[in-house]
Amino acid sequence: MPGAWRVEKAEHVAVAPKGVGAFNVGGRWNRPGRYAIYAAENLSLALLEILVHAPDPEQRKRPRVRIRLTLAAEMIEEISLDRLPKNFGPTTPFALTQDIGDRWLDAREFVALKVPSAIVPVEFNYVLNPLHPDFSSVVKWEKPAPLVLDERLSLAPSGKTPRG
Repeated sequence: MPGAWRVEKAEHVAVAPKGVGAFNVGGRWNRPGRYAIYAAENLSLALLEILVHAPDPEQRKRPRVRIRLTLAAEMIEEISLDRLPKNFGPTTPFALTQDIGDRWLDAREFVALKVPSAIVPVEFNYVLNPLHPDFSSVVKWEKPAPLVLDERLSLAPSGKTPRG
């Protein structure tokens, strides 16, 4: 069974399986008002996602947990790079990928959508649909474990990374 990683703020771990954060603010693959859960195929990619979405060193200091997820392979749909806008990456307008993700969420055919990472397009993230009728039976959440971000990953006020 394929696995994925979710890095979550410790204070939100109880609602992580509900997709409330994506519902409130949206994301690359969904507009606000749609429940979705974002995860990455590797823990290191999940950490990179935190770094680009929490650029302020103070945001990075918030206590976080890592959660390993197991997904049923037959419930994963994959979007390859050739189905995405040319030059897909960090500057791709969210509206383009949100259209794809919103249609996918509405269809409720699969529990997970495997998508290229905008940060590292040869690696993959997963968008999970917590409203899919089989969600709770095909997505298994392991017990959360504390995760401390290495302080060297935080940018110093000068814009330089700390030495170490």
